[in-house]
Amino acid sequence: QNSLILLDVIMPGVNGVDLLTMIKNNKHISNIPVIMLSAVDEIKTIIESISLGADDFLIKPVNKILLNARVNSSLEKKYFNDKEIEYKNKIKIEQKKSNDLLLNILPKSIAKRLKDGETLIADDFDSATVLFSDLKGFTELSSKLGTKDLLLLLNNVFSKFDLLLSKYSLEKIKTIGDNYMIAGGIPIKSKDHAYSVARMALDMLNIIPKINMETGHNLKIRIGINTGPVSAGVIGKSKFIYDLWGDTVNIASRMET
Repeated sequence: QNSLILLDVIMPGVNGVDLLTMIKNNKHISNIPVIMLSAVDEIKTIIESISLGADDFLIKPVNKILLNARVNSSLEKKYFNDKEIEYKNKIKIEQKKSNDLLLNILPKSIAKRLKDGETLIADDFDSATVLFSDLKGFTELSSKLGTKDLLLLLNNVFSKFDLLLSKYSLEKIKTIGDNYMIAGGIPIKSKDHAYSVARMALDMLNIIPKINMETGHNLKIRIGINTGPVSAGVIGKSKFIYDLWGDTVNIASRMET
């Protein structure tokens, strides 16, 4: 908005400096430019006003040409200040979107390490628990359902599994097709990771019959779990992923199939 305040130092009932202080302390109007008007013998007050946030000053009697120049200058300055605030807010929004996207791809602690400048993230864990699951007969079902229906079904299943992750403080590693992979004890170490993964597996088994009742399908789930040493790290540069490897992971995958 093209708002501007011309404020006389001496006014009836209120001191111009006091009013200026009130304006600059009010967050709703503090960004409005203020040009102070004063007599020649009020220069000290003008200096005080500038230090309190006044944008400019004019000596009375006011010259119209000078007034127009100062007004245009103050409004132009406000315009660019407003644009700067607008751009900063847009940057904050985009940064939040980027951070949210990063947290959807990587565990929170790993995302923080990447933002802090770590370029090579690779950790060894003495003990972690890995779970693989997939939907038996899903390939056959996918040939019968349309793409949209298939996506809705898979999203329904995985969304319910995702809720269990928070309940048991576990980490989703990735999904490939109908395969859903999670781990416990990484990247944050914990003592009860095997118990937590087993509890989630039981809940996953209980969810499938309920989804079958809702959808009329006859889905069955296969689950493989293994506990042992695991290596973990971020793989890739542009489309990176937090992944696991080692015998513990391979055995869990074989047990699932």
